[in-house]
Amino acid sequence: MLAPVCSTAAVLVRDGRPAATIVLAASAPDSVRYAADELQRYLEKVSGARLPIRAAASPGACLYVGESAWTRKLGLNVRGLRPDGFRIASGPGWVAVVGRDAAGPPISGIRNPWRAVEVINSRLKLGAFGEAGTLYGVYRLLEDVCGIRWYMPGDLGTVIPTRRTIDTGRISLSVSPDFEYRYPWFCNFADSEDDARWFRRAGFGAPAPAQCIDSFAMFLKHKEAHPEYFALIGGQRDFTNLSCITGGGNLCLSNPGLVAQCVTDIRDYFRANPGQSTFPLSPNDGMTKVCECPDCRKQVDPGQGEAGKFSNLVWTFVDKVARGVAKACPGKFVGAIAYERYNAPPTRLARLSPNVAVMICQSRSSFVDPRRRAEARKAIDGWRTRASRIYLWEYYLFSWPPMRGFPVFFPHLLARDMASLKGVSRGEFIEAESGVGGTTRMDCPGMAHLNLYLTARLMWRADQSVDALLEEYYSAFYGPARRPMKAFWTAAEEAWTARGASGSPINIYTRGDLARLTSCLDQAVAATAGGSDYRKRVELIRDEFTPARRKLSNALVVNPPRLSLKGPGPAVRIDGLLDDEAWKDAEPFAFVTNDGEAAPYKTWGYAAWDAEDLVLAFSNYDPEMGKLTARAARRDQDYAPGMWDDDSIEIFLSPDPAKRGDYRQFIINADGLIWDARTRDGAPGMELAWNSAAAAVTRREPNRWVLEVSIPFRDLGLSGPMEGRAIAANFYRNRYCGGPAVYSCWSPTLTIQHANPDRFGMIEFGKR
Repeated sequence: MLAPVCSTAAVLVRDGRPAATIVLAASAPDSVRYAADELQRYLEKVSGARLPIRAAASPGACLYVGESAWTRKLGLNVRGLRPDGFRIASGPGWVAVVGRDAAGPPISGIRNPWRAVEVINSRLKLGAFGEAGTLYGVYRLLEDVCGIRWYMPGDLGTVIPTRRTIDTGRISLSVSPDFEYRYPWFCNFADSEDDARWFRRAGFGAPAPAQCIDSFAMFLKHKEAHPEYFALIGGQRDFTNLSCITGGGNLCLSNPGLVAQCVTDIRDYFRANPGQSTFPLSPNDGMTKVCECPDCRKQVDPGQGEAGKFSNLVWTFVDKVARGVAKACPGKFVGAIAYERYNAPPTRLARLSPNVAVMICQSRSSFVDPRRRAEARKAIDGWRTRASRIYLWEYYLFSWPPMRGFPVFFPHLLARDMASLKGVSRGEFIEAESGVGGTTRMDCPGMAHLNLYLTARLMWRADQSVDALLEEYYSAFYGPARRPMKAFWTAAEEAWTARGASGSPINIYTRGDLARLTSCLDQAVAATAGGSDYRKRVELIRDEFTPARRKLSNALVVNPPRLSLKGPGPAVRIDGLLDDEAWKDAEPFAFVTNDGEAAPYKTWGYAAWDAEDLVLAFSNYDPEMGKLTARAARRDQDYAPGMWDDDSIEIFLSPDPAKRGDYRQFIINADGLIWDARTRDGAPGMELAWNSAAAAVTRREPNRWVLEVSIPFRDLGLSGPMEGRAIAANFYRNRYCGGPAVYSCWSPTLTIQHANPDRFGMIEFGKR
């Protein structure tokens, strides 16, 4: 807070009447004009007085916005400020706000999350990128002089005190953010003015996109002229999905011609886009294999573990390209993510080219487990010795299942982490995207806003007290409901700190937690007046929490399901007809959503067994059978669109219920093709080379498709009589029909992951 030491500096409003003029240069850039509009708008909201905006000084007090001839006469400039920095000063009859401001239109990037729709609102002439120091200075002036706070998007998220007279007092202030790059992806600017405005009001922004993301698909344009640039996988050049889950091809990273081509393409990009600072250069998402040519294979290091076995190959390539770009485009950067199997620093490079920007993936919310925080810090420390420019990729994806509607809150973890990163990281991209139900606005703002608000504040000053920020928030945002809402958020933090590492609501929130959180919200509603903003804010949070609490309450009292199968019976013909004697005696079981609600598409499962096999059948009803998706071309088509993205049934079988992390996984699509793998308890990753002798047949009918599958007990490591034994299991239906995925299952997992062994049901083998 600024502490006025003199009441004679500048009176902006006196007794509800304008006492000053907002002055800006005729040539002021768009962000400065927007800043003047914001200043005018909020001074009027506070006082009722609308100050005029002019391009020339006027009699009376002047409120100078942005650099101009007048501010230069006053001796004010932006020298010495870091990106987005500003100065506020005052004297007799004047106040000035000047900052580092970008000229020209807002900046967008190559692909999501930096496309124009995501980062630019054309009507407002407002973007997420481009320096806007004067705008941040205006917000600071409004906060410190008027007491305004922007806690959440929209009018409901804004706290505006009222006063008839506004006197700035004497001010002399210079501020720059501790972190230059402050970009959370939680909305599309083009679709949501409230969210776009709040992005800047909260303090988010950056000079330009730090484009560090998967990008190899961009080079597919060279596949006809230079197929040798692409990875060799199983004797084929990978232009599609032979080695990356998301497709887009893969590259032969040891090919010198590819390195030269990348340098040329990146040089051309920077020449066409001089406002950009960083070009992305990273493998496509989900890279499970790399090029199998001799020069690439000798750079793979299995001894570096899952986090580093591809690091030397990937980062050597990035370094070579970056050195070529440095010669062609001084001052520009090549950006790459430290992710998946190239997350660890390379061991064969002592130092990367200074123009390599490394964005390290981490999730600070997981630091409730000290081991995860230690691992993250070790990774950052390792990168500090090799890279000159470090950013972070963070994850605040709590509006997605399974955490949607729950108060995930970790302010002290956040504050501790941000303080440790000051001077180490230049900032971060926060993946907090919406998208549930197709929305392009901030999703679950009642639950999402507080983590984001605190993050924004700490990005400007990492050493400030998070407790002081919270105390101010509880009073200003909830008013008479301050105490119960402080108790609500405190209880949320305690639950997350104690059990958040599990990642599943059923393991995080006890019945006592749910009762405590509910009681706090009920008390807060009772403490506020109907129709007041305080009541509406509490009700917003309660409305988001109630359906999540109801579903979890149901799950906490319902154990995973059990199937008791009599047998062994006669062998079943695997033909998709469901006409065997075994199915006449089988008790059907229904699928539900993964949070236990009624599934939107009906699925019935059946189970039986004979002396050799577990036999399963699934009847999958669908009103759009003509759109059934089955694109896989062969068995065990690894991670290709067509198997993981087909209409299918997914089966998890754990032969030892006491060691559920040791399970076999099957995916069988609507054409009966099988993908199978094994996961061993405590071992990293899946054994994709594992194969079973399972047999499957599907049959399509006008309103459903049917699957029959037999799985030999020996493939589960089981031998001898099965009577009296049990296995743990779950079954999923992955429904696409040409549209977005809709999932249902036998045992609700309460997580976004399908594989949740703790929630497997039981199959018991009994006698006839």
